Amino acid sequence: MKSKLDDILSSDLRDWPSELGYSAIDFLRAFSLAPKIGTLTWRVLYQLEEQWKEPLIRALAEEANVRRELAELAIHEALSPECRRCRGAKNLKIGDKLQDCSTCAGTGLHRFSDSYRAKYLKWSVKYTRHQSSSFKRVRDLLSEYDRAVLKTLKKQLPKD
Repeated sequence: MKSKLDDILSSDLRDWPSELGYSAIDFLRAFSLAPKIGTLTWRVLYQLEEQWKEPLIRALAEEANVRRELAELAIHEALSPECRRCRGAKNLKIGDKLQDCSTCAGTGLHRFSDSYRAKYLKWSVKYTRHQSSSFKRVRDLLSEYDRAVLKTLKKQLPKD
């Protein structure tokens, strides 16, 4: 079930202020105070603005000191987190009963394997496993910047 925030985040960035009850100028001012990589993250993850994807990949790779491909993979996984079987619903209707999805164990999230990552990166599984700590570093950094934007917006936008 999508929340109101999910609906807002999937709409055009220019519509967010009014949908959240703020003026455009308040929202843009608050958004501009967020870390630059964070604003790029939001533009790519929530707006699907393809033109910001490459600058985000470069910025993440440089900040995390990792290969560019790992930053691209982190973004790819963030853009498609839902389970392939239940499509993020967490459960499936089997006969008359609703059961937790056995593929994702009821989380609604896809579990990306080393072999999936190796195939995506066109690397060997052994080399992909060797790079796992670097991948975790860039994935965590992406999440950190995502949270930083939300924290900045909450702090900067006027309360009712």
